[in-house]
Amino acid sequence: MTKEDFKNLPEKEFSLGEQIREVVYELALRENAYPRFIERGQLKPADAQRHYQALKAVLKTLQGLANGPMAHRE
Repeated sequence: MTKEDFKNLPEKEFSLGEQIREVVYELALRENAYPRFIERGQLKPADAQRHYQALKAVLKTLQGLANGPMAHRE
């Protein structure tokens, strides 16, 4: 598939649990890929850290939603 093919995929509904599993999967991919990208000079360490932390924040938000509104409050 090309980059354009991915951009043109129709939207699809995913349950909250499915979304959480996808984010966990993506985090695992990044844990394996980012060190190589940094080593090759394709990604700055600070950028890798920011992207990874942002996705961890997404996971925390989704997990909070999955556990109900009281779990998401501070």
